Amino acid sequence: MVEPYDILALSRESHKMDIQKADSYTVRRLRRTAGLLNEKSVLDVGCGCGLLHRILGEEITYVGIDFVKESLMSGKWLGFSSAHKIAASAHALPIRDNSIEAVVCSEVLEHLPYDLPEKCLLEAFRTLKDGGILILSVPNFSHLVNRLYFLIWGRVRGLNDTLHVNFFSADNLERLLKISGFKDIKRHGFDIFLEPSSLLTRLASGIPYSVRKGIANYIHILDQLIMLKASKGSTNENSLSPPP
Repeated sequence: MVEPYDILALSRESHKMDIQKADSYTVRRLRRTAGLLNEKSVLDVGCGCGLLHRILGEEITYVGIDFVKESLMSGKWLGFSSAHKIAASAHALPIRDNSIEAVVCSEVLEHLPYDLPEKCLLEAFRTLKDGGILILSVPNFSHLVNRLYFLIWGRVRGLNDTLHVNFFSADNLERLLKISGFKDIKRHGFDIFLEPSSLLTRLASGIPYSVRKGIANYIHILDQLIMLKASKGSTNENSLSPPP
């Protein structure tokens, strides 16, 4: 059996060749993430080159953590110079307990093998202040295209992708969040396509984003991402119902 840390080493080498860029999908995803935040201190786990910092603004106290130290170098960095940048792993955050108002973990868990996604969430919970929030997103394993792909070809799309080693539905992601202590879990729609790479998605890109986001928000099988907002210490009932 390949050890999880061997897989992480392979993933790190792969990500060195896939440094974060300000492409349309990444910008759209991180703007959607930023729209769910109003906190003044943000820990960005798996920050890449810090594009989220640029979107949030320099007035935010921003801590970016990534296991690919090349992403944090000045020649690659897309965030502001005021950022606190740390080369570290998502499942072992070098951050004090109860010190951060918001944690972002966007497209990270699918790269973590075995039980490391749960360890990552436990670490996020530990670092958050009481009442702090987590914004979490992963590819939607239950997307309609994935289901059709399995129905037609009998195999899971993306299973041989060396960068993606874990797959999530909304249900098992909610379960992991609850195990980690998070409450008040709400799903927020992202979009019905990633990049306009086919005729259908190019046509869909002509639909205003507010409409596409609304469709994704209420028809989850069409949403490309599972994007959840959860809190530490909330007394509200856990829910995956769409926000008003």
